[in-house]
Amino acid sequence: DLGLSHGRLLAGADDALRHRERHHVSGGSIFDPATQSTLNGRPSRTAFVNNVIPVSRFDPVALKIQSLIPQANFGGSTALFNNYLPAYNADRKTDLTSIKMDQNMGSKGKISGFYSLTRTRSATSQVLGADGLPDPISQARGNFDWVHTVRINYDYNLSPSMLLHIGVGYVNQRGPTSYVPGRNDFDVASLGLTGVPYTGVFPRITGLTGANNTGGMSTMGQSTAGTGFKSWRPSGNISLTWIKDNHTFKFGGESIIGHYTYGNLSTNRGIFNYSANSTADAALFGQAIAGGVSVGFPYASFLLGAVNNGVIQYASDVRTGKNQFALYAQDTWKIKRNLTLDYGVRYDYGSYYREEHGRAVNFSPTTPNPSAGGALGAFIFEGDGPGHCNCNFAHDSSY
Repeated sequence: DLGLSHGRLLAGADDALRHRERHHVSGGSIFDPATQSTLNGRPSRTAFVNNVIPVSRFDPVALKIQSLIPQANFGGSTALFNNYLPAYNADRKTDLTSIKMDQNMGSKGKISGFYSLTRTRSATSQVLGADGLPDPISQARGNFDWVHTVRINYDYNLSPSMLLHIGVGYVNQRGPTSYVPGRNDFDVASLGLTGVPYTGVFPRITGLTGANNTGGMSTMGQSTAGTGFKSWRPSGNISLTWIKDNHTFKFGGESIIGHYTYGNLSTNRGIFNYSANSTADAALFGQAIAGGVSVGFPYASFLLGAVNNGVIQYASDVRTGKNQFALYAQDTWKIKRNLTLDYGVRYDYGSYYREEHGRAVNFSPTTPNPSAGGALGAFIFEGDGPGHCNCNFAHDSSY
């Protein structure tokens, strides 16, 4: 028994009224989708007797998921609403470790090095869906981030008035990622759910709350799951400083090479949405119902395994990159004791973010769309191959 109250009678178009009177339908009724037939030229369903779904009709996957939902812990065992008080650990820890080294290389040279590691760990992030439900059904996502930074600099005095500087750096970042042990190594096979490519994360179940929050269950499963971000960014710079009379000349160059990968398994584990429509009377679809009462119940649809819509896709593994280079020359001219002039010229060249295998998609207004009878306007990919334009979506810039 879903505990749904019978309220005022439904009202709608004439055929809906006749249907209501014939079957004594009241607000909150749930209908058996297996009984759909035709009444007065419209599809019609029969309500479950006493508004109770026979246990034999319960979907086995839904029962397995329901067994993971915690019992009421607030308001007593007989409370029918506001009966669960969520609680969760919101600890967030960030460690910063660094080390620096300097070493003179003879009378003219000096080398210095720096290394740092920043680690952030939060298994239940307050800003990423913490809801107090237990794993694996919680929407909560973790926030785990590791950043390694390395810098090495070498300075050499070519002469008393001329200094050469060479620097290299490397930043390696892993995260933020949502991986949480116990939440991201769930065995989907234990639910009896088949047909999902990625079975290491609990599927996302949405739409279980009734109209006007009249019972049901909150969304289960993370909004994004199995996600991970990685980047590695080598960099370098070189400069020559030359002091001559009242001038300090500086010539140099800089470069940053960025590589970024982002993997997402969210739709690979299955996203399933439920609706009251699956247990509503098909004869009342689109009918205005007086008083705001409604029929059908999302959680009843869930118990029957009647998914309204869902998404299952292959995992994405996007690899983008962007490069930046620069050359410059400048002069600091001390014209007199209280007047200094700085001037120079700089050239920058920057590439645009692009997917290294041409898997980024863009809209082309001039490409025939085979799904629309050859009408112009279709999505294309960079690179070559079927459906690819063998082109670049943008042009690199310099300034």
